[in-house]
Amino acid sequence: GGLVHGLNPGTWESFALGQVGASAALFGLLFVGISINLRDVLSSRTLVNRAAEAVLLLGGILVAATAVLVPRQTRQVVGIELAVVGVVVLLSVVALQRERPSAEGGPPAATPALDAPVPTSARVLRRVLSIGACVLVLVAAASLLAGFGGGLYWWAGAVVLAYVSALTSAWVLLVEILR
Repeated sequence: GGLVHGLNPGTWESFALGQVGASAALFGLLFVGISINLRDVLSSRTLVNRAAEAVLLLGGILVAATAVLVPRQTRQVVGIELAVVGVVVLLSVVALQRERPSAEGGPPAATPALDAPVPTSARVLRRVLSIGACVLVLVAAASLLAGFGGGLYWWAGAVVLAYVSALTSAWVLLVEILR
């Protein structure tokens, strides 16, 4: 059956190769957005965190895809590798999304125009996409380790969420920052 293929990392070579190329291309887009608006990005803790989050998500795809591409690894080894990637990226993303108060104990420090309040719906969507991607990587890892439950098919979902999150951040850093 189809779900058995999710438990065999060797059958995911083409998908993983595609993700190595796509994540690398999106890294380039992200760095263009950051470099074009570098002064504005660096003047806003919110934008620096958003850029770092996008880099982490794309880096997570790149590292996970590379792990899947290593020949002759067992599903358990790939599961452990994905678990490590998932935990590291999840903890980093959660830390980057946490609002921190200013030194005076008031609201988070802000650069007036660039750190304007983000609508709740946008914050929720960002969290669902980026944290959801990390959680799906962890589900894929657990499934590989357990030997049932879809395996790397969960990783495919994680990749989609991570790309949508990273592309949204690239758009903000390239276009929305100028509004």
